[in-house]
Amino acid sequence: FISRKTLPKADTEVTGIQKVIYNKYYIDELYEYLYVKPYTQLSKFLYNYAEKSVDFFVNGTGKLVQSLGNIFRQTQTGTIGFYLFAMVFGIGIILLLGFLR
Repeated sequence: FISRKTLPKADTEVTGIQKVIYNKYYIDELYEYLYVKPYTQLSKFLYNYAEKSVDFFVNGTGKLVQSLGNIFRQTQTGTIGFYLFAMVFGIGIILLLGFLR
C-alpha cells in the first residue's frame, strides 16, 4: 500500500472468478443450505413433537391413576365383612378357574 498510489478494488466491484474465490467457492453457503437449515428445521419439528408426546404420556398417566383411584375408592367401605366377602369370592374364582383347566 505504501509504494502503490492506487487503491485496490472494493469488494463489491470484484466479478467473475475473483468473486468465486473471494467467497471461498461458496462452500459456506452450500453447507448452510444443505446441512444447517434442514437439521435446524428437523430439530424444531422433533422438539415440538417430543414435547407434546411426552406431555401427553406424562399427563395421561397421571389422569389414569386418578381415574383408577376414584373407581377403587368406591369399593373401600371400611366394613371388614365386605372385605372378607371380596377375598373369599376372589379365592373362589381362582380355584374355579384352576379346576376348569
